[in-house]
Amino acid sequence: MPRPLGALLLALLLPLAACGGDGTGPDEDGVSGTYTLRTVNGNGLPFTLGDNGVQKVEVTGGRITLSEDLTYSEIRGYRTTDNGLETTEDEEYEGTYTHVGTELLLTIEGVLYPLSLSGGTITEWVEGFTIVWTR
Repeated sequence: MPRPLGALLLALLLPLAACGGDGTGPDEDGVSGTYTLRTVNGNGLPFTLGDNGVQKVEVTGGRITLSEDLTYSEIRGYRTTDNGLETTEDEEYEGTYTHVGTELLLTIEGVLYPLSLSGGTITEWVEGFTIVWTR
């Protein structure tokens, strides 16, 4: 079955990373660690991505783990209710990250995704959504 809101879900799943130093070596600035998905557009979770009366798609949670070797892993949870039938799914991504000041760049399959990191908070902007992760 094709994923509902596929392009939006893919965009929401891809970008997330870390920050600090010059991005050329191990995590010198201590940004490595686990960041938990907290809000989407200022609202707590679960957050409804779309609801057409028949099908509803929600983000239920997520986390990003930034490793000292400048690699990362990400997992996001989704719940889909389709004609009253509820299913859950986790999507996972891995890649590398670089950081310069408060600018974060995730690299996923050769594509760069810019984010920001300030005071233990990662902020991501994707297709009209502001997504916040905290350590």
